[in-house]
Amino acid sequence: FRAYQKTLAERITAIERRKGKPQRGDDILLSVMGDARHAALDLRFVGWGRAGEGEDSKLDLMIRNVFAIWEESAQNRYTNPETGQPYAQPGAVQMIFSDLGTVGAQGKRGFSAYLWMRDELVRMGVPREQIAFMQDYKKAEAKQRLFGDLNAG
Repeated sequence: FRAYQKTLAERITAIERRKGKPQRGDDILLSVMGDARHAALDLRFVGWGRAGEGEDSKLDLMIRNVFAIWEESAQNRYTNPETGQPYAQPGAVQMIFSDLGTVGAQGKRGFSAYLWMRDELVRMGVPREQIAFMQDYKKAEAKQRLFGDLNAG
């Protein structure tokens, strides 16, 4: 990431040195900031491959933590506070919030954090049917069903 920061600094310097208004296709500060936000999450968003040999991105570290919690809580039984009855599905529910790296980022940036997280969790052993993306639930009743499923474990 430090090497990529040098690239960002060079882009900013070039923008500052430019005379006149930017032309179509010219780099702009907003693009540099967007690339910086994405790179801070994972360098794959900016085409720098893996985070680097022997290094881990924030996504790598986070997904290992999510999996560890999934494994540690897999046999836990939780009860419905309203009925006192245990939920049918054992294990804890986890939610991940990210405004970067949605499925649409795959086409724009060549990498989707959402798809990578899902595939990595499945590879580690989490059943695919236990993973949901909010963006796949378009209508209010579908979202309510998802929240109901989450609340039920």
